[in-house]
Amino acid sequence: MNFTIAAEILYITQPVLSRHIKVLENEIGVKIFMRTRQSV
Repeated sequence: MNFTIAAEILYITQPVLSRHIKVLENEIGVKIFMRTRQSV
């Protein structure tokens, strides 16, 4: 999964996309992605 490409498609920056995903995960109480230092 590449957040940078997804962000480009949505016409937003990668940090904004990451923040939105974290907010969604917090709201629903479930981790959507497994994150490591090198990948999602």
